[in-house]
Amino acid sequence: MLKSVKSVPLLVIAFAVFCTACNPTETPTSNPVTPIVTETPTSSPAIPTVTETPTSSPVIPTVTGTPTSSPVTPTVPVVGCSVGDQIPYVYHDYRLTKVTDCSHAIGLVDALRQEADGDIHLALQCANDACKALLTPGNTTNQHGDLVVEFICVYPPTQADAVQPCAADPDPFKPSQAPQVGQCVWIDGRGVNDGIHGWGEIHPVGAFGQAVGGCAGMVTKMITLDAEPDDGE
Repeated sequence: MLKSVKSVPLLVIAFAVFCTACNPTETPTSNPVTPIVTETPTSSPAIPTVTETPTSSPVIPTVTGTPTSSPVTPTVPVVGCSVGDQIPYVYHDYRLTKVTDCSHAIGLVDALRQEADGDIHLALQCANDACKALLTPGNTTNQHGDLVVEFICVYPPTQADAVQPCAADPDPFKPSQAPQVGQCVWIDGRGVNDGIHGWGEIHPVGAFGQAVGGCAGMVTKMITLDAEPDDGE
């Protein structure tokens, strides 16, 4: 009986060994791990973007042309109003009452006359206010409304009391320098009232020149000036 009990465990162990041999525990062979290589894709080479500055049409500078106009003689003297250097050679200057130290008159030459005292007496049709400011009723009555303008010592005087003053004048105006009838001129000189004749004058002339365009619309009166007696003018 004891022999049978002892043989049972031996049979069990033998059976277990047999089973193990018939069904071995297999360690699964895993597939080899293939490393995953992340490939950096080869990008196309970057082509730089070139911003092309468009070729614009060349800029042609705008030139404002100064229209070619006829030359204009200035209507004013180069420096202010020029009284000139002729006042010391006016004979009997006391008869003239000064109104202005210097007036700048613009006007149209209506008439000229040579006087016995060597002066050129000019009748000026006024075109500007400075000229008109010298006019008096005597200019209207006796000078056709014109301003009297005196160029002194232009000719050798035949009037006795004008001879000496004109002889002392070193640089009087010349006859060839005098304005002509129909010219528009500016005239500078002392503005006076002639107390004997009662009219306004520029006496003596200090400077003058052509005033192109200064007498627009004016017409020469073409008047005749009567000779004046030797009355100390």
